[in-house]
Amino acid sequence: MRAGRFFWKLFVGHAALVALVLGACLWLVVARFDRIHGQELTADLRRLVWTIGLIGLVGAFALALGLSVLWSGRIFRLTATAHRLARGDLSVPIDADGSDEVALLARSLERMRDRLRRQLLTNERQGRTLESLLAQLHEGVVVSDPDGRIVLMNPAAVRFLGLSIHGGSILAALSGGRVEDHIRNPSLRGMLLSDAIAVGGDDEKRLDIQTDDGVLSILARASGIALPAPGDGVPPSEPSGHSVTGRLLVLADITELTRAMQVRSDFVANASHELRTPISAIRAAVDTVLKIDVAKDAEDAKRFLGVIARHTSRLEALVGDLLDLSRLENPSATFQPEILRLQRLCDELHDRWIGEIDGKMLRWRCDIGDDCPNVFANPYLLTLVLDNLVDNAVKFTDHGGQIGVGCRCEGAAVEIEVFDTGCGIATHEHQRVFERFYQVEAARSATGHSAARPRGTGLGLSIIKHAVAAMGGSVHLDSALGRGTRVTVRIPYPQHSVTKT
Repeated sequence: MRAGRFFWKLFVGHAALVALVLGACLWLVVARFDRIHGQELTADLRRLVWTIGLIGLVGAFALALGLSVLWSGRIFRLTATAHRLARGDLSVPIDADGSDEVALLARSLERMRDRLRRQLLTNERQGRTLESLLAQLHEGVVVSDPDGRIVLMNPAAVRFLGLSIHGGSILAALSGGRVEDHIRNPSLRGMLLSDAIAVGGDDEKRLDIQTDDGVLSILARASGIALPAPGDGVPPSEPSGHSVTGRLLVLADITELTRAMQVRSDFVANASHELRTPISAIRAAVDTVLKIDVAKDAEDAKRFLGVIARHTSRLEALVGDLLDLSRLENPSATFQPEILRLQRLCDELHDRWIGEIDGKMLRWRCDIGDDCPNVFANPYLLTLVLDNLVDNAVKFTDHGGQIGVGCRCEGAAVEIEVFDTGCGIATHEHQRVFERFYQVEAARSATGHSAARPRGTGLGLSIIKHAVAAMGGSVHLDSALGRGTRVTVRIPYPQHSVTKT
């Protein structure tokens, strides 16, 4: 143990005190002897006194040394422990045996060590909880101080802003960095650095950010928040004046919402256009029929009545498709599956379309594998899918062509495909054909007979996509120009319930 000032103070103090007491005792002995015997000490007696005094002095120093070592050792250990506590080392317990003041001090330090350890564990747990919550937030969060430095940023914000963090903690990597160095978008940078936002105030903007995966639509909302002043332990909620105004920026990904709003807007515009066209034609035909003499111009009247009938049928088909689509998209709609015989479905499908098939002299084929006689699906949804697929196959296959239905089992699912030898669809159009009101005019006119084909509503494949999704399945399109089309619907089997969500 290294001797310190406290040890030397104790040693000198104890030695001086004992030496003073011993000297006083010797002086009293000598003085008392002279007074009692009336003579001076003999040489032998004087040597004895000095010997006793010297031995007492040595003993006094030894006693002082022992007491100094005893007391200073405990103080030194407490001091070393206090230094370790100050450095944050709370692992070593403190010896607090005894009942004196040093033991009381040691017990006080031990209680302080326990409280600090519990507080550090609590702070560490709260820090991990905060970091975990921030990491799981879908919204990006950025906090900056009045000096324009980043206080906090979560992984979602890093992803939205396109930042690169290689290893380590995001908080450690970005904390203390300047806003200008990490946020490139000028609008977001301005929202974090604006001095006009007070505590409780909001500033909101909608931004489109170009990323490697496409355009990301972000709703950014900035607000002023109270942050503790540097070096201030007072919570910002306390009205002590020891707080500064920082900025909180919340980034919400509204890409899907924006896309849904755009789809809804396009749907309304396309539906209005598709409804307006037959209505305008019907209106014009009615006005013409009202103006002509039916008795004299019977052929013209018949021709315009045919126009009315044709566009009325188109309106009926369009309204029917819209109703089907609306029912499929209803969040509360539930479609209960049941076991259906595939051969019976195929026969009923042929019976429903026999007129159109014979009218175009098409060859019909139905191939059902022996290993999958049944399918577990909702009859309404499956009938809706097959009718729309056969409708397209009949509509876009020339006279004398072939259409058909095939069924087979693949793993835990049944695959039902409708194929034709029609004009086909170009590869780059495969994704868009499932959009509402989208019609592939170029593909359908490849054979030069598009004018003779009836115009569809453009909702058939969109209805098929939603109906198959409601059954928990998937749909795949395989087609090429001039080589026909094959649409495969995969339905899981068995399954206990299918609910539209």
